[in-house]
Amino acid sequence: MEIVPGVHQIEGLTMANVFLIVGQSITIIDAGTKQAGKKILHYIERIGRSPNDVERIVLTHHHFDHVGSLARLRQATGAQSAAHSLDALVIEGKESPQPFNLPPVQRLLFAFPNMLMKPSPVRVDVRLADGEVLDVLGGLQVVHTPGHTPGSISLWLKEKGVIFVGDAIVNQADNLTGASEAFSLDMAEANRSVHKIAALDFEVCCFSHGTVIRSGADKRIRELAKTL
Repeated sequence: MEIVPGVHQIEGLTMANVFLIVGQSITIIDAGTKQAGKKILHYIERIGRSPNDVERIVLTHHHFDHVGSLARLRQATGAQSAAHSLDALVIEGKESPQPFNLPPVQRLLFAFPNMLMKPSPVRVDVRLADGEVLDVLGGLQVVHTPGHTPGSISLWLKEKGVIFVGDAIVNQADNLTGASEAFSLDMAEANRSVHKIAALDFEVCCFSHGTVIRSGADKRIRELAKTL
């Protein structure tokens, strides 16, 4: 599904959304769960491109539903992986992720599926920093939006008026909320990140969880920020 020219969402995925930025080369935003890789590669071929066209895979944060297919995608494409430096060691398997903010019983119930879906460790080739601009469709700016995880980032295609917010903001049935408290490490910081996103200008917002807002997204998020 093409959202605006050059920006696509992979359809039919479960849990977390995955996006493509398609120009001379392809940038993948997040890698979905372990089961997502096949559909991502199929979509690339369906739009007439090759896995070899993928230059980079940018991860908004280290959670399993965002990095699950990273190993498979890197093997199939030869692309570089990129993530914020504060989440890189978890992605590489050198640090353990901090436990979710769940009551003890729910944490136990969640432990088994979390173990089954645990991603393979993958080297992070490029460690990103706030304000860094990648050479993607006129400039893809890294916006450090921590709180959900220490290294959570949003990605702003300023010239296209599009922002990818990862899990910093969720769109549930057209109802915007901040990051999930149960799965975030620091809610005060997560709320500050919503304000940081709200200060930017964009028309389209792509969420890892929820439906894309195609117009007036910045105004909607500014209204959300007022409540946090």
